[in-house]
Amino acid sequence: MNRRRPLLALALLAGLGLGAFALLSPESAAEPAERAAEASSSPARAATAPLPRGSVADAPSVSAPTSASLPSFEPAPGLTGEQLLADVAAFGEAGRMADHGAWLWEAVRRLRAEPALCAELAELALEEGATTQLLALDLLGNAASPEAQEAAVSLLERTTHRRDARVYGRMVQSLLLTPALEAETEAFLWREAEGGALAAVNVLGTEAGRARERGEDSSATVARLRRGLDASADAPARRAHLVALGNSGDPAAREALLAHADAESPSVRRAAARALRHLPEDPATRAALRELAADTDPHVRRGAVEALLAQGMTADDRAAVTALARRGRLGLPASGELVRQASADRAFARDAGPLLDAIVADGTLPRALRRRARRAQRWAAFDG
Repeated sequence: MNRRRPLLALALLAGLGLGAFALLSPESAAEPAERAAEASSSPARAATAPLPRGSVADAPSVSAPTSASLPSFEPAPGLTGEQLLADVAAFGEAGRMADHGAWLWEAVRRLRAEPALCAELAELALEEGATTQLLALDLLGNAASPEAQEAAVSLLERTTHRRDARVYGRMVQSLLLTPALEAETEAFLWREAEGGALAAVNVLGTEAGRARERGEDSSATVARLRRGLDASADAPARRAHLVALGNSGDPAAREALLAHADAESPSVRRAAARALRHLPEDPATRAALRELAADTDPHVRRGAVEALLAQGMTADDRAAVTALARRGRLGLPASGELVRQASADRAFARDAGPLLDAIVADGTLPRALRRRARRAQRWAAFDG
C-alpha cells in the first residue's frame, strides 16, 4: 500500500535527518534537547528536523539548501511560483512527491527570485495545518531574503499553534536556517524570548555566533542573554540561555557559564559543560571541565568529556579522566564518548592508551563497549 507522508518528512530526507535544535523541553527531555541545540551554529544543521528522538550525534547530516549555497535571486528552472504554491497546498499535509530533493532546491530558488511570493506562501500556510506551516517556514528560512524573513515573522505571529509550546518552538527554530537575520527579525525574536519562547533564545545565541564570524560586534546580544540567564526562574530557561551563550562563542559568556558549573540541577550543569566547548580555550575552563568530569551525574560527566574532546584533550586532561576511569567513576555515557572518539581518531587512541586500558578493565561497563575500546587500541597500534 502506498503510504501517505507529509511533505515535511520528504524535506527531512533531502535536508538533514535530525537537525539543529530540539526544543529545550522539561527535565525528562533535557539531554537530547541540549545536544541538538549545540549543533545549531552550523547552517547545514538547521531547522528542517522532526521533534527530538535522541542525540543529533547519531543523525546523518546532509547539506540543506541554505541561502549561502544558492546563487542570489537566480531564477529557478522548471518551477513557477504558481506551481510552488499548488504543490505546498497539495502535499504540505500528506502525500508523496517525485524528486522531492530537487523540488526543495527549486522552491527556495524561486522564492529568492520572486520575493513577493514569500508573503503568498505565508498566507497559504496559515490556512493549512502545522505540517504545512513548518514546511513553509523552512523554505522561507532557506530563502533568507528580507521579504522571506518578513513573511516568516508574519506567519509566526499569526499562527494558531502559538499555544502549543512544542510545535511553536519548532516553528521558531526554522529561523536558524537564515544565516543573517534582519533587525526586524531579531526584534521579533527578543519579544518571543522575553515572553518565554526558549527556541527564540537559541536562535539569538546562534545569530550572535554567526555575527562574530562575520566580524560584527555581538556584545550587546551576549549581554542581553546574560541578563536573561540571571532572570531565568527555572532550569529549562537557564539551560536555554546557557546553550545560547555557548553558541555565541563569545569569551564574555565564560563567567556566566562557569558560574553555573556547580548549579543544583544536573541538567543545568550539563548545559554549562556543553556550552563551554564553544568558547576559546582557557585554563579556567579546562579546570572546570575536569571537575565536571567527576560529577555525580553521568550525563554531566559525559558533557564534560565531550567538551574536553572538542577543545582537544591535553595530557593533563587524559590523566584526570584516566584516574576516574580506574576508580570506576567515569560511567557508561562518558566512556562511550571516549571510545567513539578513539574509534574515529587513531592519534587520540594512541595517546589515550592508559585511558582505554582503564575502560577495558572496568567490569561495570558493557562487554561490547570494552571490546570496541580494545579494538580501537589495536588498530591504533597497527597504524603506528
